[in-house]
Amino acid sequence: MFKEIEKKVFYLTAKNPGKNLLVFAGIHGDEPCGIYAINRFMNELENGTWTLKNGSITFAYGNLDAMQARTRYVDYNMNRMFGLPGVARDSIEYDRVRLLETLFTGKDAFLDIHSAFSQAPDFMLAEKIALEIAKSIGPSFVVSGWENFSDVGGDTECFANSVGVPGMTYEAGQHEDPIALENAYQVLLRFLSVHGLIEYEFESISAKQLILSEVILKKSETDKWLIDIENMKFIKKGTPILELNTVVLKTLYDCNLVFPTPVDKTQVGEELVFLAKI
Repeated sequence: MFKEIEKKVFYLTAKNPGKNLLVFAGIHGDEPCGIYAINRFMNELENGTWTLKNGSITFAYGNLDAMQARTRYVDYNMNRMFGLPGVARDSIEYDRVRLLETLFTGKDAFLDIHSAFSQAPDFMLAEKIALEIAKSIGPSFVVSGWENFSDVGGDTECFANSVGVPGMTYEAGQHEDPIALENAYQVLLRFLSVHGLIEYEFESISAKQLILSEVILKKSETDKWLIDIENMKFIKKGTPILELNTVVLKTLYDCNLVFPTPVDKTQVGEELVFLAKI
């Protein structure tokens, strides 16, 4: 039923007109939740569990080489390359990003499914262009403000928004956690449902809304965390959280950690964590 239009890019259209949607998974090769969700849905569509009522859907797997190696990326973080053709031209990721960029043409909405290395509640990243849709899907948290960090750009969601396609990034939870795998599958069904492609009833919870306020970059190889890290972990004002180039960093306000990353998995100049507040 699905047509493979490029390597690991699948397309299906219904008989009836409707929204034209795009969903990515595996932009980071060590994040299996989105891949699981897409594979499960395509298999269930084939066996008749679901019927595509209206519109069309394109599914694309991202960093194929990193997926095979079970690593975040091979040469360069693919989610810092979209819309930036001058970045990492010699990387193995370069041509794949340029191909994936072409898939946004004519789309009505976009979803990118991710997961994290540590246990965490699920949450959705969405800006004003997609905020109401994101809230209607019912994640535990909705986080905005990513677009305000110009020194971090190149991600799929910002690229989608820049070409007029409402984009959302979903964080399902910890990579291998069965709950996160189910979260990814459920958010895919909800995304298709709210846009009218399938019939799926669900109860939408009221998500807690946060705004990203600060990004902290790795400064040296001696940097270290001073706390246990977990995505969306609440931190009180005045808590020492990091030692950056021998200087202790304390939080200036109550906040939540977003995308905290182990120092040894981060290169100098890359993000160690974002801070978000209500």
